Amino acid sequence: MATVMLRFSPFPAHTRTARLLAASLGRRLGLDEVLLDEVKLAVGEACARAVGLHRDHRVDELVEVCLSDDDGVYAITVSDRGPADADLPGLSDAGQPRTDEVEPEVTRAVEAGPSGDPDDEALDTELVPGLGLALVASLVEDVTVTPREAGGSDVRMSWPLPVKV
Repeated sequence: MATVMLRFSPFPAHTRTARLLAASLGRRLGLDEVLLDEVKLAVGEACARAVGLHRDHRVDELVEVCLSDDDGVYAITVSDRGPADADLPGLSDAGQPRTDEVEPEVTRAVEAGPSGDPDDEALDTELVPGLGLALVASLVEDVTVTPREAGGSDVRMSWPLPVKV
C-alpha cells in the first residue's frame, strides 16, 4: 500500500467509515490490537472535529483522510476546510497541540458536572474549544497540526510500523 485517500461529506456517520478503514489498513500493516484501538480513537476524534467544523461553519467541501505507510510509518492525515483559526488550541513550534491550553477548561467542565440538559450537544464545542485536538494529542505520540493558508487544517498522526522479520 502506498496511499489511500478517502473523501466524505461532512456527516457524523462517515467518521465510522474512516475509523474502520484506518483500522483495517493498520491490521493489514501488522499493528497489534492495542495500537489499532488507539488508531481508531484518534482517527474518530480527528474526523469528528473536521465534520463539526464543516457543519458549524457551513462548509460544503469534503473532509479528506489520507492514509499511507511510507518509510516504516503508518501516517494518517485528516484535512478540514474550516476557518483558518477555528478550534485550534495553542500549537508548539513543532505544530503539536498544547494540551495545557484546554486542561483548565476540561477540569472546569468535569467539576461543574452535567448541565442539566442531557441532550445539550453544544457542550463539546462551546465549553471546551480545542478538546478534540487535545484528545488526539493524548492518544498519539506523533501528531502535528498545520493550519492551511486558504482555511482549515491538516491533522497528521503517525505510528511506527512493526519491523518485519
